[in-house]
Amino acid sequence: MWRKWFQAYRVPKLVDDLVKAGVLIDRTREIDVTPHFEAELPGATVVLWVDHPNPGSRFLPDGPRYMVNLHPQRQTLLETDDLDEAILLIARLLSEGKGLRLL
Repeated sequence: MWRKWFQAYRVPKLVDDLVKAGVLIDRTREIDVTPHFEAELPGATVVLWVDHPNPGSRFLPDGPRYMVNLHPQRQTLLETDDLDEAILLIARLLSEGKGLRLL
């Protein structure tokens, strides 16, 4: 879905590979500000937001490229420009089951 609404965002291949593997689900919609991908946990959803590669073109100018949120708690767990850091956090959350121990 991100390709339909955000062609200029060049989502990293690793994220695309995780979608193809079924680890992440592309839940991007037309009303979103950036592409986003989700992973389900018992009672929560981990959301990876992928902003524009150009810092000047991001939703928050010069803001982070990647953000990891936990819903429905509406908590931001990580803001970073390092994709590996974001994916590592998501992997830790998924491996811990509920993942809420990191909070």
